Amino acid sequence: MEDQQKNKSNKKYHIIIVLTFLILLSILTIADIITQDKFKSENENRILQQNPEFTINRLFNGQYTKEYENYISDQFILRDNWISLKVKTDQIMLKKDINGVYIGKDNYLLEKHNKNDIETEQLQLNINRLTQMCDKYKDKNIRIMTVPSAAAILSEKLPDFAPFYDDNKITEMIKSQLNDKNIILDTASILQEHKDEYIYYKTDHHWTSLGAYYAYAQWAQSIGITPLNQSEFDIKILSDEFYGTIHSKLNINTHADTIKAYYPKNEIDYMIKYNLENKQFDTVYNMDALKTKDKYSVFLNGNNAIAQISTNINNNRNLLIIRDSFANCFVPFALNHFENISVIDLRYYNAGIEQYINDNNITDILILYNTIKFAQDKNSSGLMK
Repeated sequence: MEDQQKNKSNKKYHIIIVLTFLILLSILTIADIITQDKFKSENENRILQQNPEFTINRLFNGQYTKEYENYISDQFILRDNWISLKVKTDQIMLKKDINGVYIGKDNYLLEKHNKNDIETEQLQLNINRLTQMCDKYKDKNIRIMTVPSAAAILSEKLPDFAPFYDDNKITEMIKSQLNDKNIILDTASILQEHKDEYIYYKTDHHWTSLGAYYAYAQWAQSIGITPLNQSEFDIKILSDEFYGTIHSKLNINTHADTIKAYYPKNEIDYMIKYNLENKQFDTVYNMDALKTKDKYSVFLNGNNAIAQISTNINNNRNLLIIRDSFANCFVPFALNHFENISVIDLRYYNAGIEQYINDNNITDILILYNTIKFAQDKNSSGLMK
């Protein structure tokens, strides 16, 4: 009799647990359905997956299923809260990497990259197109600057025994296939020399203005320009409350980064416009961005298809930078030496590069990418348009 009562009690307990779970699941599902989809995650600073278009072809080739899984993940209700809960759970379990991020030494958050996601057919295709472009414009002072990830330069900041992908391999792969080896800069060595300085943000994947400065000095010398010394700049703190894109993957308590701007003491006059619009600005710093989550977009107004800068320097040298976002804090150094600078992002710029070079009397070309982003870029066909 006592056993029967115990079994009934256990059965009721299990029923209550199941019903509670089903009720919670139903509430979350209904809330998820009625909640309006978000276009962008301010916390992660990226565009979220929208409800994908359904077609039979897209279903059978797997594209629809893949996008729909991303859609469910991106648009799930209280997504940021669930991410925080997962991170705390992983920390308790002493996992080395959480959401693809290592919690490193000295408060560094370092992205984990996998070889299989990087050394792909896309990488070789990008290298082929890059080498073709270098051969085509070898008379334009063309240079390649591949910027390693923070983990490749600051490997001692990684947790003990943490595996990581050394993306300096990508630079070596490019160099081995170039006809003129001097075209590609040894940016990694310069950054290694200064690895004990604040050359990478601790919560973001970008280099700091200081890191960009050292690379600028190396590049300038390679094309016959005398770079400005650091003493020739007024260095000002723009924000000491910057939490970058890597931090957004974890949302943990850590120290904020500091964003600095380098203003030349010997000021030059210049105007900049974006995306071929008529409106012009007299600064490359968008101070309004400091009021947002994406404070890094203070440099060059974030990512635009094209930015065009005209200065009062009359030397008939016109620079074209083909780039990703690592160039944003590099441009303020380069504009001190050219009459005109054009900055093109192939992710958003679909017009022809060749026509642009001819129409704007380009004399110098710099291709500036983070190595990982270059390897995975699917817009490299723009190099040969």
